[in-house]
Amino acid sequence: MKSVRIWTALLAVGASLSVSAGWRVAGPQDPKPYEKTAVADLQEYLAKRLGGNALTVDGASEVTFHIGDTVFAAEKGLAGKDLKDEEWVVKSFGGDVVINGGGTRGCLYGVSHFIEDELGVRFWSETEEDVPAASSVALPALDRRAKPYFIYRDIYRNMNAAESTSRLAIRRRLNRNGEVFVPAELGGGWKYGSPVHAHSIAIYFATSKYG
Repeated sequence: MKSVRIWTALLAVGASLSVSAGWRVAGPQDPKPYEKTAVADLQEYLAKRLGGNALTVDGASEVTFHIGDTVFAAEKGLAGKDLKDEEWVVKSFGGDVVINGGGTRGCLYGVSHFIEDELGVRFWSETEEDVPAASSVALPALDRRAKPYFIYRDIYRNMNAAESTSRLAIRRRLNRNGEVFVPAELGGGWKYGSPVHAHSIAIYFATSKYG
């Protein structure tokens, strides 16, 4: 209980940190919007997947996840500035696990990879997901790092913009969600082609005049 009180006290003075039995999720002291999302996402799915059961990483039973540009990540040479845009990394140092990435989306991609690849969660749609039954999880030493191959990634589809949060798009490592705005807390979206990205001839040649 003493260690829980210490970590809770840190949270009270501004550290972006959440605590559960045997594991902690810590973000930077002054987290950016997308880092807050990454911390909350990992906390949510660790809780769902474990359900109070044990988590070990490389044999360590006390695990701290360092999400985003934390001091620990910087000390290990894994600060965002050290990574390419949209590159992501999941790397353990004993019971300490760094999940970070370059640009505004890399950190989110890293968390999504961990949730899917290590916890076995599947996201099928905006509203449908599959989380394995709660149980203990024993992970080996982690050392994964990659970057999307294509600069522009989008599944352009008809959708209700009011119902699409773009969360699924970012979880699928897309960097645009059609015409739906991707907010800062999800890393923002890739934009091009002012005034619009396509079908723009009517802006230059009015249909009322030219048909």
